[in-house]
Amino acid sequence: MIKKIKIEISIASLLMLLPFAGMADVRPAALFADGMVIQRETKAPVWGSADAGEQVTVTGSWGDTAATTADASGKWSVKLKTPKAGGPHTLTIQGNNSVEIKDVLSGEVWFCSGQSNMDFAMKRLARVSAKRTTPEHLPAANYLKKEMETAKDNLLRQFVVEKRKSPLKPLTTLAGSWMDSSPQNNPDFSATAYFFGRELRNELNVPVGLIKCALGSTRIEPWMPAEAFQADEEMAAYYKKNPKQASTLFNAMVNPVIPYAIRGTIWYQGESNAGHNTLLYETNFRTMISSWREHWGQGDFPFYFAQLANFQTPVTEPIEFDGWPSICDQQRRTLGLKNTGMAVLNDIGEANDVHPHNKMDVGKRLALWALKHDYHKPIPVCSGPLYNSHKINGDQVSIQFDHAGSGLMSGSKTGMEATQETKAPLTYFQICGADRQWKWAQAEITGKGTVTVSHPEVLHPTVVRYAWSTNAESANLYNKEGLPASIFTTEAEIPAEASAVAPSNEKSVSGPSLKMNDRIVFLGDSITAMGAKENGYVTLTSQAIKQAFPDLGIEVVGAGISGNKVPNCQARLDRDVLQEDPTVVVIYIGINDVWHWTNPSMVAKGRKGTTPGKFDSGLRDMIAKINGVGARVLLCTPSVIGEKPDGTNPSDKMLDEYADISRKVARETGSQLLDLRKAFIDYLKAHNPENAERGILTRDGVHMNAAGNRFLSAHILGALNVPDSE
Repeated sequence: MIKKIKIEISIASLLMLLPFAGMADVRPAALFADGMVIQRETKAPVWGSADAGEQVTVTGSWGDTAATTADASGKWSVKLKTPKAGGPHTLTIQGNNSVEIKDVLSGEVWFCSGQSNMDFAMKRLARVSAKRTTPEHLPAANYLKKEMETAKDNLLRQFVVEKRKSPLKPLTTLAGSWMDSSPQNNPDFSATAYFFGRELRNELNVPVGLIKCALGSTRIEPWMPAEAFQADEEMAAYYKKNPKQASTLFNAMVNPVIPYAIRGTIWYQGESNAGHNTLLYETNFRTMISSWREHWGQGDFPFYFAQLANFQTPVTEPIEFDGWPSICDQQRRTLGLKNTGMAVLNDIGEANDVHPHNKMDVGKRLALWALKHDYHKPIPVCSGPLYNSHKINGDQVSIQFDHAGSGLMSGSKTGMEATQETKAPLTYFQICGADRQWKWAQAEITGKGTVTVSHPEVLHPTVVRYAWSTNAESANLYNKEGLPASIFTTEAEIPAEASAVAPSNEKSVSGPSLKMNDRIVFLGDSITAMGAKENGYVTLTSQAIKQAFPDLGIEVVGAGISGNKVPNCQARLDRDVLQEDPTVVVIYIGINDVWHWTNPSMVAKGRKGTTPGKFDSGLRDMIAKINGVGARVLLCTPSVIGEKPDGTNPSDKMLDEYADISRKVARETGSQLLDLRKAFIDYLKAHNPENAERGILTRDGVHMNAAGNRFLSAHILGALNVPDSE
């Protein structure tokens, strides 16, 4: 009897469960959770999953309701009218089950995206390093640390989107949670987003929600949706070559947030494009902004971005090409897109740290755009001076600026301190004529928004630039409200490289700065093979990079093989270079290509050099393949075969011909040139008065001695914009 009762109870229990078999609980997307901030006074999308055909009703405790039916795949979405700023409220989602979301605030929501300078949490920037943080920047780090440990604001909240990538397929779900500002949570707040949000809180006195969606060391291409690459043939070709890199972050991190109601976006990125697809940055940036707006379906929402801050060792002479200011100027040009704004940061950066501690000014300057244009606060000016136009009058160029505020001035800013007017002459303007010979210019404020530029040796000026450097530390043009002028060039288009526009006596130029997780491969012959050994130039270069940038995770790989010529390097390029996933490739080749024609012992062995035609075509072939995987090239001219500075080394004439080929190839492929042959010859003329054949920089006329390895390393470090280890 007992057994029978147990069986009957079990059957009854099963029968009670049958109507619910396969039934899915109604679930909102992860953004709709306790502590959330919803955009005020709009119709906010609310979405999630349920059973196919399930009735879903969303109710706000403020009195508004929206209902729908889940589609065949179980997805549902409604638009719910949201209240004025305030709370806390409750959001109830009712289907076959009920979900109650508590502590909901109605306020201003901003999407905060980009790479490490948006991603870095306060706890990372509150730390200092004796090697990287100079005394004038310590107050910023200390201020940030105190703010992190003491600030408490329940109406300032952040949601952190989980870091992940998805090649080819857009995702629709994400993981994360909301947190409010408190000593417990502040360490995990994006420092840039926090200080932007704090400014809004102080000025608006409404809840502010920040959605942090950022990942360090990322280029712009992964943040673009796949269809955006079909805008033109060049972009489409890039996507076809890089399907596992392009769109991966949009797919995995941005798409799952869409269409959450936002007021706008703030963006801090570009460092990783200073050496990758540099001249396409403006095109890609504009395309990304427009495509995000299209996907969100909330119109041309505000999109405010940080221009790159100054970084690396300041230059002492005007330069032609540098990827960093090129990115900065393309960011400035992107302001032509509707509802965009830019925070100029060329006075708050740090020479030894790509992540400036002073995120307070970053947040303030981004907030100025929002406060003036979106919240209509009486802000006199929201930007530093921005180039508008120019007019050439004889030997002078008159520059007209927008955002001059109450007038222009020369100023100085130290760390977090307010900008001070100095009355000093304006600096860091450079000017040239048609010969592209740049001179530091004389510049004078000649009107409320006008600067006149000239140089006594440039009688027919064609181009003026300002702050055109990775670190224009002494650039001092401000408006009287204390905001710095942006980098600019008066050219309609930015030249691809110095070598593309320079006269025939090419000079080596500094290239784009190194960035997080760069991987540098040195391709060459026995000079490079020996250079990868202890105290060799490759090893010395690697050590200097790690000392200068200990936190960037940069790796150096030696790929030199004794006896190699250009055809040998071509044959092993995929195995020894491309499969190393490089971002920078240093090609130092050419000695054997010549030496095997002229050295008697080589001729006796039946070895032959490389013809000029094959040397030219081989370099171009390798550069095209390296660029095709998204890496840039530093092309070195072959150095010397014999150290006699009077030009009587047996191979001098032929080596000059091959060095000229390298220069031409660099110029025509847009590659960075390091003219080692010129550097060696200039040095030997000054340091080899006895016309010795060897022993100054080489041990045998070709291979480096200790001084030669140091000499090589120093020139490569200069080309890579690595500061002196001293």
